[in-house]
Amino acid sequence: MAAANKAEADKTTSSITACATSDNPDNNEEQYDKEALIEKAIKHHHNNELETARELYDQLLSREPQSLKLIYLRGVLSLDLKENQKAVDLFTLATSLNPKEPLFYEGLANAHTANKNSELALNSYDKSLNLNPNSI
Repeated sequence: MAAANKAEADKTTSSITACATSDNPDNNEEQYDKEALIEKAIKHHHNNELETARELYDQLLSREPQSLKLIYLRGVLSLDLKENQKAVDLFTLATSLNPKEPLFYEGLANAHTANKNSELALNSYDKSLNLNPNSI
């Protein structure tokens, strides 16, 4: 499951970046540092250094708790760490902040599946497919 979640994170990082807007476009240096830390966290995540990735994602989220990209990536990491309820909470937050992003519903469906809640998982998969029928 961890490999699938990493592949999902790879596949979606650019898509999430496109739907997440910069919180401070006037401060390019701060934005660069943030992006460098995100890339560092992703690298640790991909290298299965999950605790280090968690620390970095949490540090970034403490600064930007509404960042869709960070919420999504931390949700994927939560699934890898078997923190299924945390993943549900994060993906639910992401869908509430941007209800038109199918990847957030897909992540939520994966979290519900990990929690063995098939009815909620199917509902989330259905929402994802309704938003992007070509995602299969």
